[in-house]
Amino acid sequence: MPERAAIGRETAADGGEGLDVTEWDTRKSSVARRPSFTLLASEDLSPLVLRTAFVLAACAGCTNAAAMLGAFSAPGIGATGVTHVTGSLTKMGMGVADHDRAHSAPALAILGYVSGAAAAGASAPPGLLDLDRLRDYAAILFATALLLAGAAGLQELDHGHGFGFLPVVAAAAACGAQNGLATAATSSIVRTTHMTGMATDVGLI
Repeated sequence: MPERAAIGRETAADGGEGLDVTEWDTRKSSVARRPSFTLLASEDLSPLVLRTAFVLAACAGCTNAAAMLGAFSAPGIGATGVTHVTGSLTKMGMGVADHDRAHSAPALAILGYVSGAAAAGASAPPGLLDLDRLRDYAAILFATALLLAGAAGLQELDHGHGFGFLPVVAAAAACGAQNGLATAATSSIVRTTHMTGMATDVGLI
């Protein structure tokens, strides 16, 4: 392996001093396999991360509750969650098994969510949260706000205009985008639209 070869060369150059292959393997295997909470330990970044995560999670929770209550439903498109994929996949599978057209709603939600996450991943600044790139993060969050506003506006205008599937897709895309941004900017420490990963991290602490 290149890493081992490089270590071997360094060891030989040092006259035998330094890490040998066995010590390197031992050190690699001893690396803690737990999430890094460096951002949350930072006095400069921790308040910003926590406050932003709280606001985004609250927005996602309200959006998902509205969606599950039928805020974005339409003829042939039932109420469905828009902030997570696992539940939507389960609901879609059950609908397919029962030959129920209602499975179109979770399918649209999954499509929108993945599309939003992909867009955020493609446009988010590389690396961990950087205070010098706040405008870039804000631009993505502004886009999610526009998507939510668009979802609400299209739902109000739908009455016979055939916008039925667009509100669900737009709302799910907004949730996918904000969670994609949070995940990318914090190296998966913070997720804002679902609790599975966060509950796993609590168990690992």
